Amino acid sequence: MRKVLVVDDSETMRGIVRELLAPVAAEYTCVEASSAQRAMALARLTVPDVILADVLMRDMDGVELVEALHAEARPEVRRIPVVLLTASHESELEARGLAAGAYAVLRKPVGHGALLAALRGAIARGRTS
Repeated sequence: MRKVLVVDDSETMRGIVRELLAPVAAEYTCVEASSAQRAMALARLTVPDVILADVLMRDMDGVELVEALHAEARPEVRRIPVVLLTASHESELEARGLAAGAYAVLRKPVGHGALLAALRGAIARGRTS
């Protein structure tokens, strides 16, 4: 079973992601964080297979989270792939996320198929890096 760390300061959005992953619950288990700081602590502790993070959060944005992960001392934490979610339609934000090392940047509302494809692709890349 693959572990997905879902990071969003909105409980509603974390709930939506849980619902999107419910049909494949045998394949994925969700761990949740309401902030990027908490996500960093959980990433160090649990080393998830992939992180799904909102771009806009209060304490640290999703791009900063990607950068912080890549600066970690432990290689297994540095290699955790990240998929970012955003409600923004600014191409600059997407470019910034990809330049920081995110596997993908998905626009909200995200569909079940697009989310699963991104998670599976990110996990496959994470296993080979």
